[in-house]
Amino acid sequence: MLNVHWRKAVSALGLSMMLLGVIGCSQSSQPLTEGKGLASIHSSTSDHKTGEQSVFLGQTQYNIACIGNELGMDRSNEIFDDKEKMTSEELDKVEHCTVDSSDEADATSETNDRNQGNGGISRSKLWTPSPSQTECLFSTIGAKEFREIRQGDRLATADEVKAAEPCLAGVAGNPSLNSLPHPLSTEQCPSLETLEQNLKEYRPRWDQLECHMEGLKRLPIPSFSTSAAMSPVVISGDQGIGMEPRVPEVVANVWRGDLDDLLDSMVAESWEQYAEALYDHVYRDVFKSLLFFEAEFPSANASMISMTRFPPYIDEFYNLVHYPPTDYWHDELLRSFAVHILQRKQTGHITSIGNLYPPFLAEGQKVVMPAKNPEEFRVWIDEVFIPQKIHEAKIAEALKVEILHPWPGEVDTQLLYQPWGPNASDQEFLDTGQYFLDAVATAVRPYFKGRLVVSSFTPGRSELTNQPQTFWKDLSYESVDQVDFTFWMHCDEQTIATELREYMDGVMHIVKRDPVTWTIGELHSFPSSFEKCGTDPYDRSDEIYSMVLDILFEQEVPPVGFLAASTGFAVSVFSYDHKIVLEEKLFSRSAD
Repeated sequence: MLNVHWRKAVSALGLSMMLLGVIGCSQSSQPLTEGKGLASIHSSTSDHKTGEQSVFLGQTQYNIACIGNELGMDRSNEIFDDKEKMTSEELDKVEHCTVDSSDEADATSETNDRNQGNGGISRSKLWTPSPSQTECLFSTIGAKEFREIRQGDRLATADEVKAAEPCLAGVAGNPSLNSLPHPLSTEQCPSLETLEQNLKEYRPRWDQLECHMEGLKRLPIPSFSTSAAMSPVVISGDQGIGMEPRVPEVVANVWRGDLDDLLDSMVAESWEQYAEALYDHVYRDVFKSLLFFEAEFPSANASMISMTRFPPYIDEFYNLVHYPPTDYWHDELLRSFAVHILQRKQTGHITSIGNLYPPFLAEGQKVVMPAKNPEEFRVWIDEVFIPQKIHEAKIAEALKVEILHPWPGEVDTQLLYQPWGPNASDQEFLDTGQYFLDAVATAVRPYFKGRLVVSSFTPGRSELTNQPQTFWKDLSYESVDQVDFTFWMHCDEQTIATELREYMDGVMHIVKRDPVTWTIGELHSFPSSFEKCGTDPYDRSDEIYSMVLDILFEQEVPPVGFLAASTGFAVSVFSYDHKIVLEEKLFSRSAD
């Protein structure tokens, strides 16, 4: 399910959102207080780039000796070895210890810029206030005003520059509020390549994107859609805060292309680093992986990357962006993803927008809507969620996006995790789910003319103790165009065949009743889900997938796509024979 999918893509989709490690202070502004910062993460796989004299803490590379001099050996050991987080005061104190501001970074900045095709902005040209400086500036000039100046919406006034001086007194380089705008904010129409390379630090304004939106056209959606969104390695273990480490395994002799060459082209130094997704610009590596697999499966016609792969991941205080997002962070992500959509549009690809929510925030906090009962949940839908989705629909239409998925996860299981869920009756779930589905669809229809898609876990799976719940089959999908169903495979072929046929009975009940098309949007296949029954997925994946595809295509109402979800779900291939099955039984259906 998309909720669990986030726990996995806090796994296979990568929830790049979990990037960061160094923690800043919390503050009082509404978008930023509710999420707690992550503990400092020492990424050993990143050390390969910098030798023994520097180390990555989250996204920031520090000179070890400099931190030792500033904070002392004992405190440095606590940070590097025990992974304790630095306080906001310590972050300010070691700000000059970042490698980018050291002699080493200065000596290589021109080379780095050349390697990025002059698209990357040298950090020597970019000043980013520390958390405590930002907190002071928020209090002095206001969060909205700070962001407007940073983004280049307007210049700082003389009064604001004067008021900000106490916040910046003694800061290295003597910055003023006039130093705050990002260098790209002054450009009228930056290239998409330059914007894409700088998304972590800067999301372009809409007026900077409009120059790339002329002449956009919506493409026809194929009669059968397939996606080349594959994982280059098989990854065991769930990714996310507090989860066990993810172990990637390279399957040899499967691909025509060279995985070593793919890794060499990436920012990641190793497949372990790629699997953990705890490094800068992971979204760029995911895109390189997609291009690799589009060459492997040239008939794939609807390949997509999840919107959740893209920045922003953290706020100005180094905290994870809170979910549900505020209007500000929702628009930030839309502007970031719009760069990727425009790049894909220019090369003639199908595109989609689907802003999924993660299942957990920092330190295992569940993502829930601010509602204590179904009635308050409906109020939140009307007053907060729907206005954001209308904005999303308008942007999707302006970009001529083909597919819009405006719900934050599967519309049914999303409700089960709400605080009021354990006490809700079946009828309350059904009525609230129907309202959630219909109210959002009705709101966005006037603004978006493409295909409206929702994901569903109906009718569930036996592995989840709270599912299947047969009442979900009574949820009507008449207000949407397509339903992407989620199915979990586990144990062995007999178990999968039995559960899939039962699942298809529920799917057929829905699609014959409602005028909707359907796909299998997500087909989960964790190695551990097979191994617990003694099944070796590397040996049996070809037979399992062959059987699954046979069952799907024998249905009275056949699917119009497979694993080409609007959410950008990624698949693992376990063997060469597994790949052949996919080519012969799946991708052949989308061949010209």
